[in-house]
Amino acid sequence: MVSNRYWEKETPMLCETTKNTLRWFSEAGRLQVSAAPWEDKTTGEQRPGKMVSLNVTALAGNAEAVRIL
Repeated sequence: MVSNRYWEKETPMLCETTKNTLRWFSEAGRLQVSAAPWEDKTTGEQRPGKMVSLNVTALAGNAEAVRIL
């Protein structure tokens, strides 16, 4: 299985709010949506919130998906 580690190869367009973070990887056609970061009480480090990744390119032929987005 070939791994496409787009997040290591591309710098995303970033939008952060108090509740969410959006990362758009235009070359890969991927949108990542994550909950707000949280602080690890043990180490004091900022950790990313839970995240989902949407393959926007795969939705291109689906009119219903495009309408929803």
